[in-house]
Amino acid sequence: MKAKTESRKPILSLQFLFGELYGQAGYQKAKWYHDAKTYASLLHRLVDTIMLTIDMNMARTDGYHRMQLLKECENAHKALKGLKTVDHLSESFLVFQTRLFFTLIGLMPKRLLSKSVRNIESNWQLDDYRTILWTQTNVQKLRLILSLCQREYVDRVLPIQELLKIKRTQCNDDPDKFLSWFKKQYPDIYLDIF
Repeated sequence: MKAKTESRKPILSLQFLFGELYGQAGYQKAKWYHDAKTYASLLHRLVDTIMLTIDMNMARTDGYHRMQLLKECENAHKALKGLKTVDHLSESFLVFQTRLFFTLIGLMPKRLLSKSVRNIESNWQLDDYRTILWTQTNVQKLRLILSLCQREYVDRVLPIQELLKIKRTQCNDDPDKFLSWFKKQYPDIYLDIF
C-alpha cells in the first residue's frame, strides 16, 4: 500500500513571502506543496538566498562575523536534509532563523547551562563583539525619499513626476542638492524619515 503524502496549503503570508522574494513563479510554487520534499526545496532556496544576501549586502563587518553567519546557513542546509515531515522542517527552519537573527545582531547567547534567563535588558545586550550601525549614502536616502513620497507621503508632497523633474532640472540629478532642496521644502517629512 502506497503511503499517503502530506498535502497542505500554506498560510497566505508564506505564499506572499515567496512572491515578494521570487516573483509570480515563487508565489505559485509556494501556493501548494504536496510533500515534505517540496517544502524542503523551498526552504533550501530561502537559505541560499539568505547566503547570497549576506555576501552582497554586508560590507562593513569583520570576517569572523561573516563566517559565523554563513556557517549558520550551511548548518541549516545540513539540518534540513535529514528531515521527513513538514513540521520538523518548519521547526528546523525556526531554529535557523533564530540563530541567524541573534548572530546578525552580534552574538548568539550560550546559556544552555543557566538555570533561568529573564527578559531584562542586561541579559539581552549582545554587543560584546560588535554593534549594528546602519549607514546610508545620499543616493540611498534619495531613493528612500522618492519611494516614501509615492506611498507614505503622497498627499503631503508634490506628485512624483514633479519631484523627479525638480531632481533632474533644478538639482542636476545631484543627490546632495536634491536632499538639501527637499529638506528646505519639507522639513517635517525629512525629520520624520531621518
